[in-house]
Amino acid sequence: MPMKEGGKVTPKGAHTKKLLLEALEKTFGIVSQACKNSGISREFYYRCYKTDSAFKAKVDGLSDYALDFAESKLFALMNEKSAAAIIFYLKCRGKKRGYIEKTELAIEDNSNPAANILQSKMANLPLEDMLAIKEILDKHSIPSV
Repeated sequence: MPMKEGGKVTPKGAHTKKLLLEALEKTFGIVSQACKNSGISREFYYRCYKTDSAFKAKVDGLSDYALDFAESKLFALMNEKSAAAIIFYLKCRGKKRGYIEKTELAIEDNSNPAANILQSKMANLPLEDMLAIKEILDKHSIPSV
């Protein structure tokens, strides 16, 4: 068992790292909270993370644990028929099936090949990028396509 000095656990090798990993799992990888809960210093955590590749790999694996937890909560909301959760899931994971947000542009002058090229390039831009481009065009009195 690690010895306590001034409220902090003194590093005693593998057992201390195991305690820290357990605390990190309970806090979904939040280092400050895990260190506080286990009484192990953040300095010890970062020293182990930088110098012990096995410890680093286990810590990095905890991010998947947190992601799995978040996904389980998202699925629970979807099971409860939460429209926001369903829309969020489809926007993130349903892109291959066409669940994407995209803005369609209409060109008034189809005889302008440059405008056609610009429209095809802009069709997949996020709305905020398209609005920024429109703002620039308006600022310089350039007719938008």
